[in-house]
Amino acid sequence: MRYWQLKRELRQEDIKRLRQMWDEGVASGPAGKLNMEKLRKDARKRLEGAKKTSGSAD
Repeated sequence: MRYWQLKRELRQEDIKRLRQMWDEGVASGPAGKLNMEKLRKDARKRLEGAKKTSGSAD
């Protein structure tokens, strides 16, 4: 029973945190147009940088 209560409390905290993040996102205003090509390039650069820092061979 204690385990179930703990899981329930953790789940409620997760839900609360997600609602807060959702509200912050809505309050920040519209996202505007996105340049998907630039987003992909930036993400690839970050991924390559993370690989180099971690010493991964992938």
